[in-house]
Amino acid sequence: MTPADHDDLVTVERELTALSRRLRNGARGIYEAHGLTFTEYSLLRMVDDNPGVNAAELATAAMIDKSTASRQLGALRDRGLLDRVADGRTARGRRLELTDAARTTLADIASASEAAIGALLHDWPPSDIAAFAELLHRYNSSAHPGTP
Repeated sequence: MTPADHDDLVTVERELTALSRRLRNGARGIYEAHGLTFTEYSLLRMVDDNPGVNAAELATAAMIDKSTASRQLGALRDRGLLDRVADGRTARGRRLELTDAARTTLADIASASEAAIGALLHDWPPSDIAAFAELLHRYNSSAHPGTP
C-alpha cells in the first residue's frame, strides 16, 4: 500500500463515520415521528429486504446477539409491526413477516428519507448521484459480518 492509498483509506473511514453519524442524527426525527428507533427501523427494513428470514438469521445479518434480537423483535411484534409465521422448514421454525402497518410505516419513512436525501443532493448532476448510488451499493455488497 502506498502512502496515497493509506491517506485515501483514512479519508474513507472518516467519511463513513461522518455519514453514519449524519444518517443516525439527521434521520432521527423521521424514525421517531413514526415511533421507531434507528435499530427498529433497520430491523424492519432487513425483514422487508429478506423475505422468509427468521430471528436467528436476522440477528446474524444485523450483527447483534440473539437475545438482543429477540427483545427488539418481540417489541416490534407487540406493537403490531411484525408477525411470526410457520416457515415449514422445521417443526418449531418461524419466519418473520411485516404487517400491513409496518409496510405503511416503512413506505412513509422511505418517502421522507428520500425527500431529505434529494434536498441534500439537489445540485448534484444525475450522473454523480448514479455513481454515488453504485459505489455505496458496491461497498455495502462487499462488506462481511464483523467489518464496518
